Amino acid sequence: MTCCGFTFNLFLFTASTDNEPPVFINCAPPPTVTVDADPNNNGAVVVLPSIFATDNSQATPTITYSIQSGEFFTIGSSTVAVNAEDAAGNMAIPCVITVVVRDVTPPTIVDCPENAVIVSAPLGQTSATVVWTEPTATDNSGSTVTVSQTGGNVGDNFPVNVPTTITYTFTDAAQNPSVCSFIVFVTASTDNEPPVFINCAPPPTVTVDADPK
Repeated sequence: MTCCGFTFNLFLFTASTDNEPPVFINCAPPPTVTVDADPNNNGAVVVLPSIFATDNSQATPTITYSIQSGEFFTIGSSTVAVNAEDAAGNMAIPCVITVVVRDVTPPTIVDCPENAVIVSAPLGQTSATVVWTEPTATDNSGSTVTVSQTGGNVGDNFPVNVPTTITYTFTDAAQNPSVCSFIVFVTASTDNEPPVFINCAPPPTVTVDADPK
């Protein structure tokens, strides 16, 4: 540039703007973490994988998790969003970690009769009414446990000398089954008692006169 007999060198400086977000380097495909729930709980503590990102500025981006590693996750599927932000405030599209906690523990049964329920039929009868304490079950997931039963119900009549298998099957929401099974057996009553006289104490004495002839 020349003005008034003088020559000037004009330099123009512009500020560089960083509009480029960080790039994740280990989130393709998005990771899935699968763990089994604790046997006595409705979830598990989950360790999440470390996610890394790079940035065009060569500075290390700030990585944040929506849920921290080592937290308790309940049974089922959850997602964790991992964010990467550079010094210029550019945010990467979140890396989404899927956490799956599986329920692999069957329901816990209480009051299952041991081995067999044995009763005697009334004397002269060929069957008897049988009752027992019905078993129940709870599950670590806290969900409702469904029950199915085969073989007979409490209060049914069961035939003499015919063993009957009673089975209760308890199933939780994850389709884990627990089975309570026992035998119902009705025995025939045996009469081993002799008759009892009701008018022979003391033994009676009969006295008569001899025939004169």
